[in-house]
Amino acid sequence: HGTLAGHTGEHETAMAAAFGKLGSIDANRNEAMLGWDTDMFPNDVGLATYIMDVVLKQGGLAPGGLNFDAKVRRESTDVEDLFIGHINGMDTYARGLR
Repeated sequence: HGTLAGHTGEHETAMAAAFGKLGSIDANRNEAMLGWDTDMFPNDVGLATYIMDVVLKQGGLAPGGLNFDAKVRRESTDVEDLFIGHINGMDTYARGLR
């Protein structure tokens, strides 16, 4: 909950990696205006690029990975909507690897 402490995702990722503690990433989206984690799927390719750069420089994520504990944040609970939300989140991080 770095947002509550006034830290960016970039700061949290860099500091965890610098101290050898980056083993898993809560890959949902925060809302800076709210100051809280909103559990929405990620869509910021710039942030994903930065995070994936840190991950690659430390040799990957182990033993963890990318954790999408996110929701589609709309009234639909349709399985297809949830599936598409996960695909879009993974695509955001895949684009971050370019």
